[in-house]
Amino acid sequence: MNLNQFLLRLHLTPGIGIKGEYRIVQWLAEHPGQLRNLLPAKMSEIAGILPQHRSKFEQGVISDTVSQVLTRHQNESQYLTFF
Repeated sequence: MNLNQFLLRLHLTPGIGIKGEYRIVQWLAEHPGQLRNLLPAKMSEIAGILPQHRSKFEQGVISDTVSQVLTRHQNESQYLTFF
């Protein structure tokens, strides 16, 4: 998964807000090459996701539903803007 796909997946995953997304992007900028090693639990920690939302996020980020939405979005959209 490349960075663009990861960022879109992150945005489409329930349980994380814009601040959490920003924290993960910031962490990735400070830790280049770590995208492949980033597990859902570590993403929750970096993003500061509240305990009541962690399970929803951690399951959602690897779910088939988010994968299907990601694929559909990539097939139907030509442009994507982040931050």
